[in-house]
Amino acid sequence: MADVIILGPHARAAAACCRRAGLQPWCAQPSPPSDLRELATIGRIEPDANADQWLALLHRQAPPGPVLLMAPLWSDLELVEAIARERPLLGTRQAGLSAALAPAALAEIPRLKGIRPLTMKPRPRLWMRLWRKLAGASDAESGRWMTAGINPEAPAGGGTEPISSPWRGGRSLETGHWLVRRVEGTHLTACFVGDGWSSVLQGVCERITMGLHWSPKMADPPPHRDTSARKAQAADRPALEDQHGPSPRALPGPSSSLPAVSESDEAEDWRPQDAVHACSGMIGPIKLPKRREPMLSKLGVSLAQKFDLRGLFALEMILDRRGHLRPLAIWPAFSPAHEVLELAGMPPAMAHPTLRLIEQPSRRPASTAAEIAGVAWITTPRRIVAPPLDNFVGVDAVSDIPQPGTPLDSGQRICSVQVTADGPESCRTMLGRLAGHVFRIVMDRAEHQQS
Repeated sequence: MADVIILGPHARAAAACCRRAGLQPWCAQPSPPSDLRELATIGRIEPDANADQWLALLHRQAPPGPVLLMAPLWSDLELVEAIARERPLLGTRQAGLSAALAPAALAEIPRLKGIRPLTMKPRPRLWMRLWRKLAGASDAESGRWMTAGINPEAPAGGGTEPISSPWRGGRSLETGHWLVRRVEGTHLTACFVGDGWSSVLQGVCERITMGLHWSPKMADPPPHRDTSARKAQAADRPALEDQHGPSPRALPGPSSSLPAVSESDEAEDWRPQDAVHACSGMIGPIKLPKRREPMLSKLGVSLAQKFDLRGLFALEMILDRRGHLRPLAIWPAFSPAHEVLELAGMPPAMAHPTLRLIEQPSRRPASTAAEIAGVAWITTPRRIVAPPLDNFVGVDAVSDIPQPGTPLDSGQRICSVQVTADGPESCRTMLGRLAGHVFRIVMDRAEHQQS
């Protein structure tokens, strides 16, 4: 018997949220990570399973219980409706999903103080195409118009695509994408729990991007190569410690139990030029400007009623330089931001009375967090085979650890790291140091395994 059935990739975060709420999850995902077995019972599913195979898994393997769909399964509207006809669904049904994911979903929002809609267009207009053609590269550099859209298959577990992607022209956009006028600001994610008629704001997280420095090794250095020039350049180049604080060896807290880079790894003298690999993450909860939080709560209620949003959902938005919130897209399912808020000490979202998963929920504590939590999703810069990472298993700071021998394509998630700190700046610093440390260890081991 299971309290919640979780289907889809990146189920570890949702399973951890269930365990914090005192629930027993049952999960099925392709290539489950090693640490998922400690949290839930796991069902078997093929990596390229279609909708019929997921339904067959529910019939043959899954125990009775409500179903929580992870991205990208909830983007398959026919599968969502088929599951909803057979079992209770912890999420929005087909009609609400179709309306919430439409490009014009947030074009008209209630007029609330401090909340301004973005200028959105579902498709490029004729005058826009003409201007883009005449302006040429200068318009691309200015980034007057950006493409935005929901990407359920993002390696980080979902979210909107970066708003900083400039529109390159053309008559049409990709399915599920739209144009928005560029707005400078901070990318935020607001988490809600709804029942189709009302909603409760859980908290707000900030999306961040970090650069991880990676120096791929070569098996045999070129003979008679003079490394003095390279050493001089390395001395002039800002070190990783200058950007993210001291070495991860001195990092207090969770990362102190991480395996250190071996002396043999550090002793190799010749390496190619350092590469920088982008890493996305979240920190939270974030305090909003004065009087913005009550208005955001009202907006959440309005969206829940308009699109019949049920269960856990999130709102992607931009906090512009004037302090206005600019809604960007609706994420109508479990978001990684829900886990970030719980890691900071906020009440478990899966225990909320709206979900009715616990018959007699205990008195809920105040929705405040004593700390700031951060999670970073480390992806691979190229195709690798997951190396043995047994010494990471059981370490609270590292999760989503792949099984050894699992093939990982370029851009696919390697693992996740998480930290807690007293403030946003210290959280960013610790998260960057830990992510860089783990990334280098994994890539060094992957290269050693392939050599």
